[in-house]
Amino acid sequence: VIPMLPEKLSNGLCSLNPQADRLAMACEMEVAASGAVSDYKFYPAVIRSHARLTYTEVWEKLSGKTAKDSLVVLYDVFKVLLEQRERRGAIDFETVETRMVYDARGKIEKIVPEPRNDAPRLIEECMLAANVCAGNFVAEHGHPVLYRVHDVPSAEKVSALRAFLAELGLQLPGGEIPRPADYAQLLQRIRKRPDFALLQTILLRSLKQALYSPNNAGHFGLAFDAYVHFTSPIRRYPDLLVHRAIKAVLARKRYDGVDWEGLGRHCSETERRADDASRDVENWLKCYSMREHVGGTFSGTITGVVPFGLFVTLDEYFVDGLVHISELGRDYFQFDDARHMLLGERTGVRYRLADRMTVKLVRVDIEQRKMDRVVFGFHAVLARLRADPASVVEIFIDETRNDARGRDLVAAAQRAKVRLMRVPTKRLDGFYGGGRHQGVVARVEVKRASDSLDELLEGTQKPLLLVLDGVTDPHNLGACLRVANAAGAHAVIAPKDRAAGITPSVSKVASGAAEATPYLMVTNLARTLAELKQRDIWIVGADERAEKTLYESDIPEAVAWVLGAEGEGMRRLTRESCDLLVRIPMRGEVESLNVSVAAGVVLFESARRRAA
Repeated sequence: VIPMLPEKLSNGLCSLNPQADRLAMACEMEVAASGAVSDYKFYPAVIRSHARLTYTEVWEKLSGKTAKDSLVVLYDVFKVLLEQRERRGAIDFETVETRMVYDARGKIEKIVPEPRNDAPRLIEECMLAANVCAGNFVAEHGHPVLYRVHDVPSAEKVSALRAFLAELGLQLPGGEIPRPADYAQLLQRIRKRPDFALLQTILLRSLKQALYSPNNAGHFGLAFDAYVHFTSPIRRYPDLLVHRAIKAVLARKRYDGVDWEGLGRHCSETERRADDASRDVENWLKCYSMREHVGGTFSGTITGVVPFGLFVTLDEYFVDGLVHISELGRDYFQFDDARHMLLGERTGVRYRLADRMTVKLVRVDIEQRKMDRVVFGFHAVLARLRADPASVVEIFIDETRNDARGRDLVAAAQRAKVRLMRVPTKRLDGFYGGGRHQGVVARVEVKRASDSLDELLEGTQKPLLLVLDGVTDPHNLGACLRVANAAGAHAVIAPKDRAAGITPSVSKVASGAAEATPYLMVTNLARTLAELKQRDIWIVGADERAEKTLYESDIPEAVAWVLGAEGEGMRRLTRESCDLLVRIPMRGEVESLNVSVAAGVVLFESARRRAA
């Protein structure tokens, strides 16, 4: 665990060590027999912990009837809070937490599910109650704060969910936008069905992702009108901000000078980034342990259905692996996104989310953690063949394509010694859900992005770079890569948490540029811009509010052009990191340009000046 605060604080002065006095912000609640919190108050306090208990210890004492009276009373409180939760209609999904067991050499011996009992749920319900009181407290006093917001599901997702359920004879109650209680009621009704895992996954995927925001929209999943994170101020920054707001209210002051909107976006992004990092490490460890099982046969459950195959989670090891569509037999499989299914056109064989499968483990690549994906369209496939033929696993071409472009592609594949198969158009449609593939689809290993600025800029004189802040649309990214390559830019840089990755759609729009132009996704964009400055690269932002135009400004040859997303523009920290801001003069009625068009204007102006 990497603590948010220095270790002397997180594990010492601010940690609830036994028999030590610690300063605290107390939330004292009165809980009625019904489970409703009838009254509460916040005040600074000193707490002295008597013991550090584990969930296992607590559950053994509670279930063995040997717990002290205070713990028994707390367990009774938990029971009425849980009943109140059910009456409120909060959604309660069943999840499986896993734990890695290591041997004496530090290798993973096995991966086991964590037992689920009432001890962790007891703490969870108490924390939920305190979080709600904190949210109500700051809301009643009109003080800004970061709420934990879980918005209502979109009408489109609800409509798709209801269509899926209708085929199974099921119905999600409620109106156009259902209530949390409607979800909870359906979950309770289907809990004993054999396809419960499938249905629960579909219900979960219909919901939005929770985030931090100063705009209180309530928490749909927990069925709360106002909800914040209050209970972990040494582990989560939003909780620390809530404590500061509460202290300000208690002192009859305001905690001002805070960009709450910006902090909400930042905390939401860093939360997702931390989750991704945890998953990456866990997946690496799992891949490492699975090397010894190559060639083995395992039972598993389909946990993902995509146009190019199935993701299967193995029962014994809780590891995900890809079964590519080409391994499913000689049938032509159509991808049905709405039903989360691959359907064999000739045999009628279907593979659905949550179906059971027996699979064989054939390969593990822990060094690059490679994943297969598809590239489609003649430009993109030919570009990959020329730039990195070793990464092309196989090519599928429409059996009717005997024109010049088709013959050129066949010849290029033969020269690169890449397997090529002629297949019906419908099979190509199945690879990408009916996408416009132009009659050619290649299965490729994901291109490894540049790992660092050092690697990216090694030996480069006067770099010309394009930095994209918040460009999440795949078509815009593809067009920007194409423009950057055409203008001679050395690389495109984007933040991991606010950018599209290289997908088949990006590759197709980029017309080969995605394979030829380095694309670096960085963890902290502001820090990356600071590193570029240290290399004497000017950071110039295109901003419609800038005083000077592009053509009035003196711009060095070594430059990183920064563009923001359409409508939003650059984030505040990105804007403040720029050495210079310029605008593209608009002569007509329109007020702005598409980001890829703007990228073309500024990059080709730099290219013109370099050539002058």
